[in-house]
Amino acid sequence: MVELPNPLFTALEEVRRERIRGAAWSALRVLEGLLDSLNANKKLCGINEKVYGMIIDANPSMSSLYWVAMVFKKGCELGDPENYLRKLLFEISEARRKIPDVSLVIFERGTKVLTLSYSSNVELVLRNAFRRGVLGQVIALESRPGGEGINLAQNLKKFGVNIRVVPDSTMHIYLKKVDIIMVGADSITRDGCLVHKVGTELLAREALKEKRPLFVVFEPFKINIGFNCSGFPMITRKYEIEGWGEETYPLFDMTSPELISRGITSEGIFIWEPGKLKDVAESFMRRIFD
Repeated sequence: MVELPNPLFTALEEVRRERIRGAAWSALRVLEGLLDSLNANKKLCGINEKVYGMIIDANPSMSSLYWVAMVFKKGCELGDPENYLRKLLFEISEARRKIPDVSLVIFERGTKVLTLSYSSNVELVLRNAFRRGVLGQVIALESRPGGEGINLAQNLKKFGVNIRVVPDSTMHIYLKKVDIIMVGADSITRDGCLVHKVGTELLAREALKEKRPLFVVFEPFKINIGFNCSGFPMITRKYEIEGWGEETYPLFDMTSPELISRGITSEGIFIWEPGKLKDVAESFMRRIFD
């Protein structure tokens, strides 16, 4: 068993236990742990292969952790992991800063939005649209098991957003009452499948029936060019069902690319297709290592 410096060990344990905050928070938390650990232990690169695996194992369904692990490992090989990790941190921050304004072009005054789960990017986009006076009502699906949609609604309500929380089973009813669907991403495969909170695939299929566009908001480090749709590692979590007991559920599901209308990232809005996703990921990589 590899003994990790305490800051990194603590960060990985927090990521393993987390039930609400997603891929961006997980990456930032591990980055923080890595940078603190490198300051305390200059020999961490000596076990970079093992550290790489342990970062990914904290949540194999989150591509953000693959990027953190990859940048750490490659940074060690180039002799300056801290420099490249800080460049990754900067690029993540820049993406999150730009996405809300990039997204504004899809809004008209009073645009009604339906969303599922909790995405910090979706929250930032909706807060910005509300501040600019173009956001209408927001419908947040509860997002069971876990109820992450409730957390999103609570956060947005504090800013004055007109938001309702409705049961997941009513999505087909409320899709008729909104203009667009917007979700975040935990991972995106190289062939364009979206890995997101379970229920997303059903929502995407229902949205297609109702001819409502589905927008996916994400930072480039959510793209994992190492996996395709059929080979992506999915995980399960245990949840307590009131009046019943504990059950194990899939945490994510896989939404096929043909069900997704557009991607929104810091580099713009684009038709969802594998070639464009590859370009976005490669551009992000160049900014870190060039």
